[in-house]
Amino acid sequence: MPHELNRLCLQHPRLLYGLLFRTAWQTLKAFADDPKFLGAKSGMTAVLHTWGQNLSLHPHLHCIVPGGGLTKSGKWITTRSQGKYLYPKKALRQVFKGKFMAALKELHASNTIVLTDEVRETCYRKKWVVYAKRPFAKPQDVIEYLGRYTHKIAISNYRLKVVSNSQITFSYKDYKNNAAKKEMQLHPTEFVRRFALHILPHGFARMRHFGLLSSRGKSTYLPDIQLDMNIFPYKRSKEELRQAALNRLKRNGNCPCCGSKKIVEICHFPRGEPPDETDVVRAVLNL
Repeated sequence: MPHELNRLCLQHPRLLYGLLFRTAWQTLKAFADDPKFLGAKSGMTAVLHTWGQNLSLHPHLHCIVPGGGLTKSGKWITTRSQGKYLYPKKALRQVFKGKFMAALKELHASNTIVLTDEVRETCYRKKWVVYAKRPFAKPQDVIEYLGRYTHKIAISNYRLKVVSNSQITFSYKDYKNNAAKKEMQLHPTEFVRRFALHILPHGFARMRHFGLLSSRGKSTYLPDIQLDMNIFPYKRSKEELRQAALNRLKRNGNCPCCGSKKIVEICHFPRGEPPDETDVVRAVLNL
């Protein structure tokens, strides 16, 4: 978010940070739903960070997004992008800014927040930043990335160089100068003030999951994805595989054999001896 919104973040942290999560997901979902880019159900795991290297207030999200999605027919498709990124960065930037500012204007109209004309116009004129990285090379890289960001605080102990009653010195990277390593000296009171800027409201979830990666999404769609890609994180029983395939057929609505749009499970016979013909006839008559 632009630093012009920092005052609102301090006044309404739960509201503004929640809005940041929501509009980021709305933006990515809009691109994923568009057949021009993906045309499938996607997901997002996002981690909120509120700090910059010098402990200033700098609210932003780190997001991990699948490089594909699940179609309505239950098939997994990969991105159609021929470039380095999943979606075009310039378009992401414009859509995200539009959705976020529209939500801010609604909050202002309902007297929930005070958005001055000066701040609003400045935010519209600024070029918002959406930084996109290339895909991870392997699953281990995803774990390493998440581990690096999910449990960090505003500053780690190794960056503290000098701690005394009159001065605290810590190292930081100056990204405006090619990430050059520098040191900053602050009075302890100023250091504590900056550190306190990043204390989130009680119970606020700074890591959230959306779409396919949400708790409900994983339980609903993950079996379909694993079945389609023939990937299983653990050894699944024959019954689990049968049930996953049956659930998939029910959701898709079409029989893979005859094309019928109505799938009905008449009965289920356990493994072993073939069922008696009279049992099959009785099951059909009881429909």
